[in-house]
Amino acid sequence: MSQLQRCVRGVVRGVAGALLGGAALAGCDESGVVSQIRLQLNMLSDTANPNAPIALPAQGEVVLTPYYVENERGEPEGMLYESTTLDLSTRSGGLSSPMRLGKWRVVAQSGAGAPFPFFGVSGVFEVKDRQAFIQHMFVGREHCTGLMPSVTPPTNRALGNEGTLDIPRGAAGAAAVEVSPGRVLVIGGGTLDEAGRLRSVSSALYLYDHAYGLVFPTGVTLGTARAYHTATQLPDGRVLVAGGVASVGADGAPVPTGSAELISVDGGGAVTVVAAGVGLATPRSHHTAALLKDGTVLVAGGLDAQRAPLKSAARFYPTDANALGGFRAQGDMAAARAFHAMSTLDRTNEQAVVLGGFTEAGPTAAVEMFSVSGGGCTPPPGEGCFVGGWSLQNPRWGHVALPTSTKKSTVVVAGGFSAGTVAAPAGLLAPIEAFTTERSTNAAGEVREVPTSVSLGALPEPRAFASGVRLRDDTLLLAGGQDAAGNALAAVTSLRAFVANQGGVDTLTVAVARTCPLSEPRVGVGAVGMRDGGAMWMGGVVAGMTRAESGRVELYYPAAPALKDLQLD
Repeated sequence: MSQLQRCVRGVVRGVAGALLGGAALAGCDESGVVSQIRLQLNMLSDTANPNAPIALPAQGEVVLTPYYVENERGEPEGMLYESTTLDLSTRSGGLSSPMRLGKWRVVAQSGAGAPFPFFGVSGVFEVKDRQAFIQHMFVGREHCTGLMPSVTPPTNRALGNEGTLDIPRGAAGAAAVEVSPGRVLVIGGGTLDEAGRLRSVSSALYLYDHAYGLVFPTGVTLGTARAYHTATQLPDGRVLVAGGVASVGADGAPVPTGSAELISVDGGGAVTVVAAGVGLATPRSHHTAALLKDGTVLVAGGLDAQRAPLKSAARFYPTDANALGGFRAQGDMAAARAFHAMSTLDRTNEQAVVLGGFTEAGPTAAVEMFSVSGGGCTPPPGEGCFVGGWSLQNPRWGHVALPTSTKKSTVVVAGGFSAGTVAAPAGLLAPIEAFTTERSTNAAGEVREVPTSVSLGALPEPRAFASGVRLRDDTLLLAGGQDAAGNALAAVTSLRAFVANQGGVDTLTVAVARTCPLSEPRVGVGAVGMRDGGAMWMGGVVAGMTRAESGRVELYYPAAPALKDLQLD
């Protein structure tokens, strides 16, 4: 055992004192100089009554588990330390495990006797020598959305002390990506007029940091302002931003762009933006993008400068860790479409699927799979193309499609409109269905997988333009959206797909349940599945008689996962 380890072990076991709802953390150098951090546990506010914050329970136990992310030399460690159980009635205690200098996260879970189950994971914080500070940590009720409580912004953070609970500027059509554990990059967005039309487009970049529960300006902007674009994280950690509405013309018409940019965020939260070498050949907005198994990004469909649906697709190839890469044209879809859904597939050749959308002829039920082998379609040389011939049970546009691991290559589809026009939508949908593959035996006795659509029940309330996210435990969440009258919804619905044996036959089904709602009704909410198992909702549009963009940030906490299932680094 090193002198440092002996020092820390002795200091931590001896730490005690009045704490702010949590535990004392400590580290020291070889001379025995102590750094003490007090962990402040903050309960998220109830969205049903945002003005009445929920207090941390005054009875029962809380279980705290430290996780060592990185040592003081910047080397990754990645280890769970021994858990400590604290009595909530005393509001004090010390961690029993030794802590070294370096970067940490802490997992908090409700223990025995707590009046309701709660869960939370802190942001990454650093234990340095000769420090004493309060580290905020946020926990929420299981299966609930919660609003961030007001906390004091930090005074010594690299990005300054200008943190806010919400996104300061218009976030209609913004994109968001979790770039590292607990840090979410919010990209672009726009402001709206009372009719819901874009009035201006933003190039702003904000960073939500879960270590503080606040949104910070990065001091960096996009090269091109944009809204209703896509943002996809590459395997090397960079974020590819593509297309979107770049400006609003003098006639009020949105002007899309074909440009693309790459964004990187370093370990300290500093943001760098680089224009990509090759952009999309056709400017577009309201398109879809997906990261394929080979590390390329597929971009498909959307609206062009004349607001017409597109059938073209392109793929971004990041050639190596330092090069920018570029886009290459792929085979066209059979149907031009926008307001469609796209999902990845767990297959070797057909790696993505496009479902429904609004075409030149109106809403469609058509399904096409993107194939990298060219089987059944004619791709450009060395590229991929789309194979068609399948349909959903309902024409859909403005819907959600999310993959589930319950059954290989299965995508759950929910909500949307079945009729109308973009200006006058109609036919709001409640049915849930799945696009999946079923085994079939042909006349020659050959067993094949045949793509098909399976009915899975219905949503508690029909909705379109909801936001969907898949959690790490394979729960699918739908948040917000609009009803038939165009009013925004606050409902959050949980979908859990499973295979049940009915009469000796394995049948795909889904359990549908309401959870705690959003704090305000919103359409087009940004949805991010967090690595700690939860989700973040941000931005969107508050819709009713008039429409206005929202900058609100909320967190969703699932049931506490097993510690081994958390992705903390």
